[in-house]
Amino acid sequence: HGEITARSPQQNTVLTKIPTKIWMQFNGKLINLTGSKANYIQVTDSSGLQVDLKDSKVQGNRVTVTLRQAMKAGRIKVSYRIVSQDGHPIKGKYSFYFQPKK
Repeated sequence: HGEITARSPQQNTVLTKIPTKIWMQFNGKLINLTGSKANYIQVTDSSGLQVDLKDSKVQGNRVTVTLRQAMKAGRIKVSYRIVSQDGHPIKGKYSFYFQPKK
């Protein structure tokens, strides 16, 4: 089963600037099914609005998604689904925080 080996931003991090992308890396290659969203990252802001561009891309063992630059401050939720090399789908989520400088 695929396990996260690295991610950006890290869980529970407080950011003062919105990153352009979020990525997650896993311990094995991901199965990339043509025409299917088998592997994706979805990001929602504190109001529940989806703030990613729905453009998740797989490269080897990494999934990346682009973020909009307008985002409400507060808890940002990152949900993901991947299909690891062994064919098992894995779902999960974590959060980080966006607190712009005043």
